Amino acid sequence: MSTYDYIVCSYPLPGVAHPEKLKFKTNSFRTWNENYEIRETGTLWLQLYETVYRIPSNAQGLGLLADVVTRKEARWVRYRFTGMIEFHDDENIFSASFVQGRIGVVERLDKRNRNE
Repeated sequence: MSTYDYIVCSYPLPGVAHPEKLKFKTNSFRTWNENYEIRETGTLWLQLYETVYRIPSNAQGLGLLADVVTRKEARWVRYRFTGMIEFHDDENIFSASFVQGRIGVVERLDKRNRNE
């Protein structure tokens, strides 16, 4: 499992021609391995789902940890977050402000000056 959340952004980003084709990582939320979207309208969305835990009948030792969590019945809901988030891929880092789930300012940050 990942310690990041993931964001797909369809909103225009400075210096990126087609952001909707990129998946970004973030640690800005108090969650892990969740999926978010910043839509063309500048609204923030969160994917909700039912979590199903399953332990394979033949599992032993560390195998008890394998394939135990699946997501089911996923749906997207508007996430009315207020604050700043940073998200990045291998080439870019962005900072975005949100008020009640609506984007405000988006800035491209200089990755060379970041300690990651």
